[in-house]
Amino acid sequence: MSLVANEPRLSIGVELEYLAVLTSQNTRYQKGHFPKADLNRLHLRIMTFIAAVIEAAFKDMHTAGSPAPPRAVAIPADATSPQAHIAQEKALGHFEDGDENSFWICKKETLTASFSHPSLIPFGIEITSPPLVDDSETTRDTWITAIQTVLGVLEDDLRRLVEPDAAYPDDGELQFHLTAPVNAGIHVHVGAGIEKGAKLADLAVKNIAILSWHFEDAIDTLHFQHRQGTKVAVIQSFASESYATDLLPKRPMKEDNIPKLNRLYDLPLTVFVNMLTRGLKSWKVNLSTPYSTIEFRQLGSTFQEGYVVAWVKFVLAFVRVACKFSQKEVLQIMTEAHRSMKDLIKDKDIWDNLEGYCTI
Repeated sequence: MSLVANEPRLSIGVELEYLAVLTSQNTRYQKGHFPKADLNRLHLRIMTFIAAVIEAAFKDMHTAGSPAPPRAVAIPADATSPQAHIAQEKALGHFEDGDENSFWICKKETLTASFSHPSLIPFGIEITSPPLVDDSETTRDTWITAIQTVLGVLEDDLRRLVEPDAAYPDDGELQFHLTAPVNAGIHVHVGAGIEKGAKLADLAVKNIAILSWHFEDAIDTLHFQHRQGTKVAVIQSFASESYATDLLPKRPMKEDNIPKLNRLYDLPLTVFVNMLTRGLKSWKVNLSTPYSTIEFRQLGSTFQEGYVVAWVKFVLAFVRVACKFSQKEVLQIMTEAHRSMKDLIKDKDIWDNLEGYCTI
């Protein structure tokens, strides 16, 4: 996709969810043998190892004269926030460079419900990127390279060994296997840039919500089968039969439903979002985040860097299209059965890059 001057400046952030399964054969590591404090320590050791591998990969790519490579850090389960922990570590002299918002972060994630084994211990992990800008070919190359680097080292060797910790000699060496379970996802946040206070226009947010609802079936085809439809356990659908609301008409929409959607559009954004989402964030598209972003949550966990990059490009193109439309234009699209997603996102490369990963 070629970026041009009149396209809105956007930013992205990605959250990569995985499950690290402790596979050491030592009976000390079997279920039921650990108090919670010990489990938290093992969890942190695994996350610290992953953060170190990510940071080393960025350092290996660094060339003289270019900006400092990204840092990576593991966050203890009891930290008040990643930023607070990083600030504390900097105050102690553990980090010499990088501000609190420039780190790749490894933190605990609750993903163990889908894993059942009599002895092996699972640890949910989320790897979060810093905010990444998408406003030129240069910045696009930067975030693509960053995502490819992280996924490349995660996929490179899924059977990992963590060296013994001198502070806890009884732990010994840890061996774990990194997996992508069906209840894990890759979440993409899209915002209006990284400047303080930057946010998407109210109309753009409403357009994104309505267009993602209208084209939900088509967007489903860009995903693994277990992330499609209206009855996915870990992500909710505005089109679900169980989603009882008078706000949205049945699809396909008819012209006599336009007044209903006009009334929805006329609501203040906070009311629009609260009525549509019922205060929940676990939708395929989350309209309310603490970062003034729109969060696309549907992509299933994967190590396929080509798939992740292709999906992020699609999401960015989708948001840019939504930003350009007026309310009247969106409602007109709603009533035109012949209009497809490819009529909105005309860049052939976007679709070509997704082929082979999904069912289009």
